[in-house]
Amino acid sequence: MKRDFQKKFRLKWRGLSFIFLFLSMDELISIHEPLISIIHSFTNITSGFLYFAWVIPYGISCVLFVFLYLNFLKSLPTKTRMLFIISGITFCIGAIGMELIGGKIFTTIGQLSWQFALSTTVEETLEMLGICLFIYALADFISNNLGSVKTVFTDHLKD
Repeated sequence: MKRDFQKKFRLKWRGLSFIFLFLSMDELISIHEPLISIIHSFTNITSGFLYFAWVIPYGISCVLFVFLYLNFLKSLPTKTRMLFIISGITFCIGAIGMELIGGKIFTTIGQLSWQFALSTTVEETLEMLGICLFIYALADFISNNLGSVKTVFTDHLKD
C-alpha cells in the first residue's frame, strides 16, 4: 500500500515541492509585486480591496490547485487530509484574505497607519502558522505512513 501510494501520487508530491519552492522564492524576491502594476494597467482597479491586485491570479491559482489536488487530498489519511486542508486555509486567509483587507486599509487610511501594520502582522502570522501546520502534517504523515526519517547533525568543523 505504501509503495502504491507513493507511485500513484509521485507527480502530486513533486508538484507540492515545486509550489513550495515557488512560494519561498516569491517570499524572498517578491515575484508577485510586479503583477500589481501589470493588472492595474489592464483594469480600473487602483484602490480598495483589490489594490494589491496580485491576489487575483494567486486566488485563481489556489482554486485551480484545489481542483487539481482534490483526488490526492481524498486519498490521504483523514488526519493528514484535515491538517493539509486547515493549513492551506490558514495560509490562504493570511496571504490572500488579509492582503485584500490590507489593500482597503492602504488606500483608505494609509500605509503608515496602525491598522495597516496590524493587518500586515496578522497576514504574516497566519502565513507562518499555515506553513508550520503543514510541516507538522507532513512529518506526522511520514512517521505514520511511510516509516521513519532519521536526520543526523554532525560538526564537521571539529578536528
